[in-house]
Amino acid sequence: MRQFVLAFICMIVLPASALAEWWNDEWSYRKEIAINAGEGGVILEQDLEDFPVLVRLSAENFTFLEAKFDGADLRFVGADGKTLLRHYIESYDVNNNLAFVWVRIPSIRSGASQTIYMYYGNDAADGIGDAALVFDDSQALVYNFGYISGVPQDVSGNFNNARSTVDIKSAFIGNGAVFDGARFLMTPSSSNLSVRPQTSFSASLWLNLDSPQQRAILLRRTAEQGRGAFVLGVEDRRLFAEVTAAQDDAGGAPVLLSGEQQIPLGQWAHIAVTLQGGSPSLLKLFVNGVVVASAPVELPLLDGRLYIGGAPGARVVQAASGDGEAAPPTAEGDGGAVLNASNLVGMIDEVRLAGNARSDTYVRAAYLDQGPQGSLVQYGADQEKSSPLFDMRYFAVVISSITVEGWIVVGLLMALFISGLQVFLTKPAELGRVEPANDRFLKDYREAESFEMLSPGSYQHSTLAELYSVARAQLEKRGAVGVEARALAPNAIRSIQSDLEVRLTDQLQQLNSRVGALSMSISGAPFLGLLGTVIGVMVTFAGVAVEGNVNVNAIAPGVAAALFTTVAGLFVAIPSLFVYNSIVGRIRRISTTTTVFLDALMGRIADEYGDME
Repeated sequence: MRQFVLAFICMIVLPASALAEWWNDEWSYRKEIAINAGEGGVILEQDLEDFPVLVRLSAENFTFLEAKFDGADLRFVGADGKTLLRHYIESYDVNNNLAFVWVRIPSIRSGASQTIYMYYGNDAADGIGDAALVFDDSQALVYNFGYISGVPQDVSGNFNNARSTVDIKSAFIGNGAVFDGARFLMTPSSSNLSVRPQTSFSASLWLNLDSPQQRAILLRRTAEQGRGAFVLGVEDRRLFAEVTAAQDDAGGAPVLLSGEQQIPLGQWAHIAVTLQGGSPSLLKLFVNGVVVASAPVELPLLDGRLYIGGAPGARVVQAASGDGEAAPPTAEGDGGAVLNASNLVGMIDEVRLAGNARSDTYVRAAYLDQGPQGSLVQYGADQEKSSPLFDMRYFAVVISSITVEGWIVVGLLMALFISGLQVFLTKPAELGRVEPANDRFLKDYREAESFEMLSPGSYQHSTLAELYSVARAQLEKRGAVGVEARALAPNAIRSIQSDLEVRLTDQLQQLNSRVGALSMSISGAPFLGLLGTVIGVMVTFAGVAVEGNVNVNAIAPGVAAALFTTVAGLFVAIPSLFVYNSIVGRIRRISTTTTVFLDALMGRIADEYGDME
């Protein structure tokens, strides 16, 4: 019964507590978003810190009409329901019901799942998204091509903007860059893009190829002085990396690293390279989150320009024929060399460079998060901010409108509630001591070889042991036990039975004591509440008749206050009803057990101690 009362209290309290967890009442809706790195999600080998997660919104998981047209009211809150997470909207297309939002998750624990919340539905909210705050401090460059025209902008906050343009069209995540075999992107050198020997770096991008490539350049890093260079490219359908020493006599032929796994055509593939600094450094190539090649290398100083999708001196490729010829060396800083490589024919999206070596887990998580399946992020139900179960403003109006008669009724109901509460707090505990004591005594009684073997004092609170103790005392008093025991006459046995029945009656009265308070609450509280309501309504309408004002605003508070007493009466009666039924049921079981035991006890006394003549 305690569990029931607790559940009843939870029914009233939980709606208010759930509402308190709402991050901000100015937002009307929120969506649950699970970052699942545990069972049923993506199993990660290690924890991740400050990881940018992609949230894909579509008509299947989001109602765009409930948010602002540009998504400016989107807010992301952490699992604690309080911490505002940094986010950045790459693309928000309300006409096509498609949006891509990046959210910085402070920590993703391996083998665990966490729930964040996306709030929306506030027309007065201004956009606060900032891409520079989404990526960690090691992120040196991010091109997501989230524009229609112009040069690519670095959204990492490092201002490594490109100085050339290519065509842009809808791609895998928002927009992507189209490389036609002739044009490529160039980014000037900068201090945070420079890679020094024995230091680390990472690069990743999404690639879509329609045909095999002729040593096509994906990324090319150069040196301001000398011939040092790093190339990440595609030969046929295989990923390769090439490291060229800074001087001709420093390292001989370029170091070439090639993966065996083929890049699928007509599909988006996640390409990544990491370099763990050292002597030598460890270079790894990834395709769709899997290491396809690795080798130790000695990386030269790379402090020159960054090229994407081609480079000066590379072959210009016609997309239709696949043939190409070397482009004239027009760019400064490349020594006017003709490269044994070609410009790319395909599309690239989400180019990222970092000043550290991303872990294998990080690369795999990025692929699984951003990939077609998006298995790291799972979208839950939308929730609408509900009104409180009972608005406190309304409650204040009702309380202030209760008449003196109403307060008298409420006071009587409170007295009934307190008396019933005392029974609830004490009676279950009392019954809880009797029942196990009876069970223990009955078990020992049935196993006892002799009637006189049991010690009643060992079974405190047992009604059965108390009857046994009375019966044994009567037997000793009448000389039926001991060395000179004598048989009992029938009238003596009937006398013992009468004593036991008197004690049984006392026990039942003790068990039922104060239960009447609950019965009074059940039957009296609703009628008291109804009485208060009738009196309140009478007073309200009498006041209307005297003042001659039939305004609803004048009547409604009085009627609401009158109904409050009925609600209070039901609030007292309903829990009392359930508590009463539970207690009476337990008393009935104890009474039945004790009565049956009394009959069995008298039968045993008659058999063992009665006069058989």
